[in-house]
Amino acid sequence: MSSFQDLPDCVTKSFHKRLICESMARVCSYVVLLDLECDALVLDIFHHLLASIHDDHSPLLLAHIESILWGILVEVEW
Repeated sequence: MSSFQDLPDCVTKSFHKRLICESMARVCSYVVLLDLECDALVLDIFHHLLASIHDDHSPLLLAHIESILWGILVEVEW
């Protein structure tokens, strides 16, 4: 969770940030969290990712964030 909290930091263009988002987007690990009914954790991840969107981020990082956010919205059982 602490890795997602650091995403708004646009000053240091960290590879670590991109790698975490890329891994989560490709593996769709949020689906596992939803299946395990870790709804509060998924909600925290969603809020951190949504708050971290900045124009200073690379288009690739923004695409991974968008993929995760959209995937969560699609997978949530309303």
